[in-house]
Amino acid sequence: MCKSELFKLFNKLWFVTLLLAVFIAGCGHWDSPPLSRSLVSIAVMPANPTVVASLTKQFTAIGTYSDGTSFDITPVVIWTSGTTAVATVLSTSGLATGLTAGTSMITAVSGTISGSTLLTVTAAPLVSISVTPANPSIAKDTTQQFTAIGDRKSVV
Repeated sequence: MCKSELFKLFNKLWFVTLLLAVFIAGCGHWDSPPLSRSLVSIAVMPANPTVVASLTKQFTAIGTYSDGTSFDITPVVIWTSGTTAVATVLSTSGLATGLTAGTSMITAVSGTISGSTLLTVTAAPLVSISVTPANPSIAKDTTQQFTAIGDRKSVV
């Protein structure tokens, strides 16, 4: 083979490889519905969960279409947290992190369609209590002020 034939063969192989890569990339990991269907509702799962502060909770968006079919549309919705001081959520994945005790509405949006659920964040568990003063000595018929301090450790 001469150089020009090798060059033409290389170009053809490159083009076929490029087409194959585009085809594979277009076959995402989620089931995309045909274009004739339209999204009518989004259910956010799990419904009304609870998470301990400093831990995470993964949410899933289930889209229901005009023909009655449902698909996991988690990677194609935009995720938001209504109270970011209580919990944050990654806008592209639905992974929420509890920050402090309280509640936050977690919402998944696609176009004009949205679905929500209420996330409750509880305080990290109490792991110890220290009382001061330690080993006090007081006279009869007197009082002593004590202070108790609880230690909530991150469970991560």
